[in-house]
Amino acid sequence: MELTTTELVFDRSKGTLRAVAPGGARVLSSASMSWNGCLLEQVQAPPMESADAQWIKNVVVIHLGSSMTFERKEGGRFITQRLEPGQMCLFPAGCVTSARLPGPIEYLSFSLSPGFMAACQGEAGAAPRMELQNRYGVTDKYVEGVCLALREEVRRGGDSGTFYRESLASGLAVHLLKRYGLEQRTGNGRDAGVENQRINRAISYINERLGQELSLHEIAASVDLSPFHFSRMFKQCVGMPPHQFVIQQRLERAKTMLMRRDKPISEVGEELGFADQSHFTSQFRRRCGMTPLQFINLSTSARGQAS
Repeated sequence: MELTTTELVFDRSKGTLRAVAPGGARVLSSASMSWNGCLLEQVQAPPMESADAQWIKNVVVIHLGSSMTFERKEGGRFITQRLEPGQMCLFPAGCVTSARLPGPIEYLSFSLSPGFMAACQGEAGAAPRMELQNRYGVTDKYVEGVCLALREEVRRGGDSGTFYRESLASGLAVHLLKRYGLEQRTGNGRDAGVENQRINRAISYINERLGQELSLHEIAASVDLSPFHFSRMFKQCVGMPPHQFVIQQRLERAKTMLMRRDKPISEVGEELGFADQSHFTSQFRRRCGMTPLQFINLSTSARGQAS
């Protein structure tokens, strides 16, 4: 474990930046994984009392420990707040908070930069000046589930790829705006024919670049859509999220290459954008019910019987 230093707030009493949990320790962090606009950390923090702190980013905190109480400042005085396992606190960028923690705490912190939130705001049907509300001790299974999925992605070294992480983060941002924003959502009609054309263009874009590192933002931009709207539209039209479709297409292309038997298995996986042979094999087994080598042997046997 290492000291937490990456998630910062502005300490109004001292006029300086400081870590969210002074003296706390990071259990894991996405800081080294270049998650543009986002950061996930699991932190163990000691008992503490924080002076007025202004949050620089929009931050969701998921409580991982047992039931506890703490004090938070509201209206110039401290009030007692109960916090149950899995509940979240939401700290919008710019809000000012003070808290007293009587005992140690362990939590997940997922921060989204104001720029990232602004990119998702239009797809939430939000008014231009929509802002998140500060919340404490809220049970929100969607937010909890996304944060836990992102933690698992960090633990696995990010092997599901940028596409998967961006899909989760964009969906979470829109969910926060819809549920905890100050403005009400507005409707937005769509033309089905135009949507289908855009999805077909996106599929062509994906198939032409299966061996490259594909980003959700990149593919959405290729058809002039925001990441969230593209993900929603794609799932409606294709029946699966974009990141799952990319994996499916890579594996279908892999089957064709494996049947030719002109390249080693490791080279096939590398050409199709898998992290390494182990990642390629695990994805192939999970979705095809056999390893690449078993697929080669089966296809060879089938050709022999046919001849």
